[in-house]
Amino acid sequence: MELMTKKLIVVILAAFFASTSFAQKLTCETDSAETDMLLASGYRSYNVSNKKTTVVGAFRKGYRTKYLQKAKTKKGNSYVVPALTKYRSQKDIGKYFQPTEVHVEIPPGSLGYKVYSKSVNWNSGKADSNGKNEDSLDIKSDKLLENSYWYFYNFGVLDTTETFFRDYANTFKVSMTVHRMNIECNRQESFIVPKMYCTIELLDYYGGKVMSKELEVQGNDYPEVFMSQSLFWYGNLRSFLSGEFGVDLWNDVMEEAYLQFFYSPELEMAIEAYDEKLKGASEQPMLSLKSTKNNGFSPSDYLKTVVTIKSKDGHGSGCIVSADGYVVTNYHVAMGSTDTLHVVLSDGTDYIAKVERSDVFSDLALLKIDAKNLFASTPVATEMYKLGEEVYVIGTPADPSLGQTVTKGIMSGKRSTFGKTLYQTDAHVNPGNSGGALFN
Repeated sequence: MELMTKKLIVVILAAFFASTSFAQKLTCETDSAETDMLLASGYRSYNVSNKKTTVVGAFRKGYRTKYLQKAKTKKGNSYVVPALTKYRSQKDIGKYFQPTEVHVEIPPGSLGYKVYSKSVNWNSGKADSNGKNEDSLDIKSDKLLENSYWYFYNFGVLDTTETFFRDYANTFKVSMTVHRMNIECNRQESFIVPKMYCTIELLDYYGGKVMSKELEVQGNDYPEVFMSQSLFWYGNLRSFLSGEFGVDLWNDVMEEAYLQFFYSPELEMAIEAYDEKLKGASEQPMLSLKSTKNNGFSPSDYLKTVVTIKSKDGHGSGCIVSADGYVVTNYHVAMGSTDTLHVVLSDGTDYIAKVERSDVFSDLALLKIDAKNLFASTPVATEMYKLGEEVYVIGTPADPSLGQTVTKGIMSGKRSTFGKTLYQTDAHVNPGNSGGALFN
């Protein structure tokens, strides 16, 4: 079975690449030590002929593949291909990354093509025909996101460890939004060159924005026959990019965009600043909270201490911890929105909140509202529970109208991971409960 699979792969490659030439006919613009290593590793070139067209390509595992039109690479009897760019892995950057979204959001007039009938026109930049989309192009493709996972896996930046608990402080999320796409075609040489303009955002694990970078990306040169001979004759670029054949083109420019992003100095600076932020969270001056006597509280009394935290992006829960208006919640509830935060008490009173402290490592934030004489529940400094003891979860699950919902369970366990202590319960906890309280 394994032998049959290998034969099938060989047949597919032969059909796709049309013809191959061996490594000794290809040189690389890099130092000799790396060139020798690439040649020894099976570094190859391929030619795809269509009319007078030859696109020369080079590939190697762990590097960005290069496909270039022959006029750019032909040197005597050999081809000269620029040095391949090595992927940056987690070992190089020191962090893990996870793709979360790929959104093609191209407005009218920002998806265009240019066609050059002769190479002399191509060289002078005088297009024989061109066009732009009159309608917007909006794609959220699971396939594009799936392929982003594949690239991150190949780069070595995706956390593939088989563990339940993960180091969220050292894991980032990455989203990509495409704003423009242009494709130029040289019909005499019969190859196309795609150019993409996109924004890549770096988010912390909880969705807080860390940085963003605008990128202008040029993909590989492709033989036109590889894409579609009718692509430019009928002006169907928009439908082509929305279809299954367009995925190949998206994958090429996406890989280049991610590669540029992981090599960008802005990413290095953002990570360094983020690490300093984590370090600084534990070094902030202490705040004095107005003490609250909460002896003899019943579960119904605790309802008054739990609040709903709202923004335009959604809602979460929180707990009043001092009579003068300090509220503790989760970091991802408070910092996941750029909108004004509102704290809604159990009686419906709505206050605008200010973030006083935040700690992404512990997923905690401390808010302040302008209020006095609140019913508060001050957290205790020592553990006062037993495993198997009944506990109550209070919060706002699913919808803001469900504020102060109570569920009951037991204290199920205590776990330590990455320097944090986590408590486990079988009481129902749903989206929106984040930041709420667990009482015994």
